[in-house]
Amino acid sequence: MYKISPDDQLSEEEFFLPFDGRLSRNNRWVKLAQIIPWDRIEEEYAAHGNMEEGRPALSSRIAFGALFIKEYMNFTDAETAQGVQENAYMQYFLGLHAYRDEPLFDSSMMEHFRKRFSANTLAGIKGCIRTGRWPDENWSADRNEENDEEHDDLQPPSDGAGIQKGSLKGQKNRNTSKKKEKRQKKNQGKSIPDAAAAPANSRYQAEFQRLCAAIRAKVNDGEGG
Repeated sequence: MYKISPDDQLSEEEFFLPFDGRLSRNNRWVKLAQIIPWDRIEEEYAAHGNMEEGRPALSSRIAFGALFIKEYMNFTDAETAQGVQENAYMQYFLGLHAYRDEPLFDSSMMEHFRKRFSANTLAGIKGCIRTGRWPDENWSADRNEENDEEHDDLQPPSDGAGIQKGSLKGQKNRNTSKKKEKRQKKNQGKSIPDAAAAPANSRYQAEFQRLCAAIRAKVNDGEGG
């Protein structure tokens, strides 16, 4: 049996909030905030820009946290800015001490945030989350070797005589005329302001997806609190 409910929309003052105005420690954003190495992110963030000139920049936690929310929730830049404005838990995740009802940043700032975090930095953050320490100086070289091994199956097959098929074609391509090389350099494509519209195989996008996967694994294992 279905009982028709009266159409009596409550006012915002009448809506009950639990936890006596406190955040729940079981909320995912509270748990995520405990996993991410914010101190190391601060060091990387400060190293990729002049912090002594221009207007005061938003904190590294807001910059990286906004990018993480975007990728974790599969938001657009505009949805990220709006979501942060509306969600007290997301604001806690970004390091705020109290809820703010006004926009924290404009969606156009997301492109500036992306410029501060390279694919290498994202991979380093992921490594720090998995191992508890920042990768050492040999990490980049080790990672390149690991990537080479992972993509060995993408190499052209051998013809049986120890020569890979396509190798002769590659040599021929290297002898391309100057006119063709000039045309190839000219057709480099256009920049894409919103990373959500970037090609799925871009390294930046791939590293952020791996980072999100590593953090999800930590949360699922109960290591966030």
